[in-house]
Amino acid sequence: MRTSYGTPAPRARLTSLPVREQNGLLWVWYGHHGAPPAWQPLDLPTLEGAVSSPRWVSADFNGHVQMVTENFIDSGHLGALHQAACTVIAPPAFDGVDFTARYQLTRRWVGGRTLTSETSVHGRALGAGVVTARLGDSVHVLAALLPVPTDPGRVRIRVLTMVAIRPPLRPGGRATRVPLKVLARAMNRGALWSTAKDVAKDGPVWHYGGYEPRPRLAKGDGPIGPLRRWASQFYPDPGAA
Repeated sequence: MRTSYGTPAPRARLTSLPVREQNGLLWVWYGHHGAPPAWQPLDLPTLEGAVSSPRWVSADFNGHVQMVTENFIDSGHLGALHQAACTVIAPPAFDGVDFTARYQLTRRWVGGRTLTSETSVHGRALGAGVVTARLGDSVHVLAALLPVPTDPGRVRIRVLTMVAIRPPLRPGGRATRVPLKVLARAMNRGALWSTAKDVAKDGPVWHYGGYEPRPRLAKGDGPIGPLRRWASQFYPDPGAA
């Protein structure tokens, strides 16, 4: 092989990265100094009933992937920014590379109807967070937020949603005449629209927010300390060679 100058091409090689296909997604590991994978990708929960196909959108913002993770445990911003009344059922807990939390959310949806859901959050490291919400006994909504750094100070977040419906859907055990699979697809379009709208509201906060190593905390901001201590394990030791 020769270059356009007629000289031999310089020696070059490509770096390979570990790749895993899971839950219909391709996960790529990029480790500091070529370190091998230290954990496996987060599994998406299994949905039961008539399940819609996944739908997704992506958006870019200035910031850091950790800001998305910190957003999951900031229950106070849900009312101020997303107009959702939040009751903490189980506060954020950190175990190895995982964190979990459970909330009860009440918010007003299209048409003025108020819906209450039991919402669970499960995150792994700083690259994946899954939110599942149960609306009564019949509707189960899943939203995955997958932030990936693309440049220094630049992040692309992918938002994926799915909806599952189990009969009976109507009160009193009456079945709906619309096939549940069709209804799940229609509801998933609304779920993706609603989730993307929430992420769009978070975007300016991530864009203009700065990282404070020792932030002045208000009452209720307590989980930020444990989360940052947990998150420190995902960064290389600054004193290492």
